[in-house]
Amino acid sequence: MINILFIKTLTLNTLGEIAIAKVWMQVMDYSHLGLRFSLDRYVPVWDRHRSAHLLWICIWLSSFVSAVIIGIALLFTDNTLLILVFCIWGYGVAIATILKNYYRASADATRMLATYIACPTIPAVAQTAAYYHWGFTGFLIVTAAASLAATIYVLMKAWPVMLDIRHQLIETLHSVRSTTITLFISAVVIFLTFAVDRIILNAYSSKEVLGEYSIILFAFSLLLIIPSTVAEFIFPKIVRTTVDEGKAFYPREMLTILVPTAFATFVAYLSVPYLVARFTSYGHLVEYTQLVTLGVLPYAVTPVLFHVMSALDLRLQLVMSACAVLGVYVLALVWGGAHAANKLEFFTLARVYFGYTLLFVYWLCLVMRRRGTE
Repeated sequence: MINILFIKTLTLNTLGEIAIAKVWMQVMDYSHLGLRFSLDRYVPVWDRHRSAHLLWICIWLSSFVSAVIIGIALLFTDNTLLILVFCIWGYGVAIATILKNYYRASADATRMLATYIACPTIPAVAQTAAYYHWGFTGFLIVTAAASLAATIYVLMKAWPVMLDIRHQLIETLHSVRSTTITLFISAVVIFLTFAVDRIILNAYSSKEVLGEYSIILFAFSLLLIIPSTVAEFIFPKIVRTTVDEGKAFYPREMLTILVPTAFATFVAYLSVPYLVARFTSYGHLVEYTQLVTLGVLPYAVTPVLFHVMSALDLRLQLVMSACAVLGVYVLALVWGGAHAANKLEFFTLARVYFGYTLLFVYWLCLVMRRRGTE
């Protein structure tokens, strides 16, 4: 909702600045240095006591690294207030995501949903109300306050779990070290694929064009919520089954995510012309916005393949796949930024094709692994 208000009321230059602030916000989501991905891999098969160790380490590490990231971000920006607020917002989301992943991997759906409601749902409502009544300044103040309050709340709710700590922290870290490093590298590479387009477009074009691109990506980000949310309830089962039985392909689970994603994409594609014309003044972006919705479909499958490869300890293949696809993507964006006549069209097409390319490479890795074990 808040993004709709931004698009409707802010200038393209401000939207461009917010797009860069969101990059710093997303950097905060990697302050765990990979430990969060170990929660998905080990909590479903570890006992509660050992899992609590990993959760405790992950939260404290994320908090320390977040403080470092905020310091670096403030050194390299002119709009310090905007960057600071978005970093605080990002920290709250990062901590809530760590806890949500832990509860999901522990099959504690009640606490997982409660965490999701506490952050980001309630802060999002507060942000929208603040922006509507007090404008952008009110939005910034309420965002910082609501993010801090939500973070404190979810940590207090998790305190009973974190009290179940003894003195085997080094042993726990040693157990997840190889998994953490490789999955972190893979995750950082994937993060760059979601941020590098804005960084390169900002380098080769103006803040106004970047603002238009952020409007186009809004439909992509909104639709991406559907496969991400549905998949939350499937990952623990996939990890446990893959570890216990070595199963690599889950067609039923993939369809469970793909069907609602495809339906939502179809509805969005048909609705975009009306919604853009009715609620914004950016009718010239309709074609690109429709196009980018088609790029959501592969993300109904790639998360499943990612967790399967992690559970099968194919982490080196994950890193190599992500790096190879990112390298091609960056080269294409740099060429497009320098030579494409219509940069918006080129960058939108690149965003769409990236998801399908990554899906193909992940699938190829699993097929080759299956043939290698036959």
